[in-house]
Amino acid sequence: MKSQKGVTLIALIVYLIGITIAMSILALISDNFFSNASYIADTGRYISEFNKFNMYFIEDVKESTDFLSFTDTEIVFNDGVTYTYQASPDNGIYRNKVKICSHILFCKFDKRTELDMESGILKTIVTVDMVLEGSNNYTTSVDYVLKYW
Repeated sequence: MKSQKGVTLIALIVYLIGITIAMSILALISDNFFSNASYIADTGRYISEFNKFNMYFIEDVKESTDFLSFTDTEIVFNDGVTYTYQASPDNGIYRNKVKICSHILFCKFDKRTELDMESGILKTIVTVDMVLEGSNNYTTSVDYVLKYW
């Protein structure tokens, strides 16, 4: 009796069907991954603009104890440093007339005072609400505490 080794036509068809199914699944996963990767890349495109604002603002908040003037779109600290949000035409935040960040759709400054329970001193808190441009707008609200010690 002769040995029947080798690939039969039925086995070959089963292998081809299996490889086709595996390649289809990998193609679907790959397509989904790359479409989501471009979505994520566009969503956070201008988050670095908030980091630039944050870098300057923290430094000035920690050095100041009060304001010379305060509105929803402009802050003048007691040392003369001014932050201004201009909605149109450029959607930017300016520090002493120098544009420090752009692509800001909305920015609002708010202030309140709270009593520090440990020291019994009133501290001033500035809240910055900001919306940054992107395929999905990035919204943030951050509290900054003025120097009170």
